Amino acid sequence: MLILQLRFEDIKKIFFLYPQSVIEELAKELVRHEYEVYLIKDRDIVLDLIRISQNSILYINIDEILKEEEWEEYINSILNNDDLNKKVDIGLLTYRRKEHLVQKYLLELGIKGGYIEIDLKIKNTLAILLKLLDVNEAKGRRKYLRINSDKNAKFNIEFTNPNSSFGSKDYINGTINNISSFGMACKIIDEKYKDILVEKLKLNSIQLNLKGLICIVTGEIHLKREEFLIIKFDEKTEPFVKNKIYHYIYNELQNNMEKEIEIIRKSKA
Repeated sequence: MLILQLRFEDIKKIFFLYPQSVIEELAKELVRHEYEVYLIKDRDIVLDLIRISQNSILYINIDEILKEEEWEEYINSILNNDDLNKKVDIGLLTYRRKEHLVQKYLLELGIKGGYIEIDLKIKNTLAILLKLLDVNEAKGRRKYLRINSDKNAKFNIEFTNPNSSFGSKDYINGTINNISSFGMACKIIDEKYKDILVEKLKLNSIQLNLKGLICIVTGEIHLKREEFLIIKFDEKTEPFVKNKIYHYIYNELQNNMEKEIEIIRKSKA
């Protein structure tokens, strides 16, 4: 059986604590650059998430919720906790650059995620973030961000049946196991197509239904193992189509995180 699980040990989860609207837009852009990003609005819960994550980066919006000295206490509590500091790198986000804080956090405390002044021109802040994330090897060895679909994403493939003398069209419907901008993994549902769907077969019409987001892509069967297929999307897939895929991935990341947070809260109740 083909193993379709992620290598989570290679991935750094990126948490944004107390994100404002500009930061949310930054998070969406980071997903388009294949980073695994989560928005968190609870400073205690994020510590629980760090504990259960193998590797993460925490970006804190220090303009929100706490006073300057309270944020310093909070950050020090992470840096001085052996269970936390080995699992997370800390970065700071602010609209108001303060030189004494730059001195304190970068030079004295040595945070690795950077001290970033948010520019309302998202591209400027994004460029800085991308450089820092690259330095911190946030992608690990993984090139594409992949999300398990939990059977809420479906596909419909139209193809010409090579066994038909009239070149008739056949259709395959099914659910997507996981998806990325590279392609998707899925399972052959109808046994009669098992021998027809072979590696390198071109697929000129693949309709994706990503929880209500509809898009059509082309691709080919990249890999086949027993009843499982990995379909590689065409590298020339239109940007607006890829944006729908990224939008689905971003939303699923947040939805899955909300479920995880709910489990944590219930365990504490």
